[in-house]
Amino acid sequence: MAQVLRIGVLVLALILSAGAAQAEPPYPPALVAEVAKYPQSTVVMVQKTAEANHAMLQAADKPEKIADYYRAALIARGWEIAQETATAEAQFLVATKGESSFTVSAVASDPGTTAVSLILGR
Repeated sequence: MAQVLRIGVLVLALILSAGAAQAEPPYPPALVAEVAKYPQSTVVMVQKTAEANHAMLQAADKPEKIADYYRAALIARGWEIAQETATAEAQFLVATKGESSFTVSAVASDPGTTAVSLILGR
């Protein structure tokens, strides 16, 4: 009986802790209007200020593949790639359209993970 009670308490604790996990923040509408969220990425953090919309994502693909996605998507939406920088573990893009800028930073972090920063400035 005590064993069944301990298992029941453990199961209840697991259910409650899973429910307490924070939900993924929504991808900002201002970014949605310009480019879709990288496929199979997770939104980690979002921030909006008077000057910019910022989203931090996490993805399993390499920085090069993520930068290629955003480069193609931005060009298709009429953005001009103004600057590109690549290192062994990171890719950076700055695109412009009129008075706006869209910055993409994709940096390899934990093994098999890439941290992605998107900033839409107006």
